[in-house]
Amino acid sequence: MTMTDLASGASSVERVRDVARIRDVLNRQREAQLAHLDALTREHAAAGTSGQAQLRGLTAGLRQTVAQIDTALMQLEAGRYGICLSCSEPIAPPRLEALPAAVLCLRCQRLKERR
Repeated sequence: MTMTDLASGASSVERVRDVARIRDVLNRQREAQLAHLDALTREHAAAGTSGQAQLRGLTAGLRQTVAQIDTALMQLEAGRYGICLSCSEPIAPPRLEALPAAVLCLRCQRLKERR
């Protein structure tokens, strides 16, 4: 749900509830990613040097996901949640429902992945 969706036709109480719900979802996802990162770090310490390259890749991906969630939370607090960081167009509500931490619209995400 974008901030535009929150602003259109919803009462202030409904908007506050929606923002709180989105914040809760993002915070739960963030905590889950951090817990996974912690578990991988402990596993790595126990395993020694074997599998270090794979572990580095996994932990880098988790850190990137946490950073993306943090960005989405900052966007939410700034009143810009659901607005693409690249083109400033609204991110489609189905994309945000599927990936609440999305900070790029589908078009900009595809362009980024092609680079």
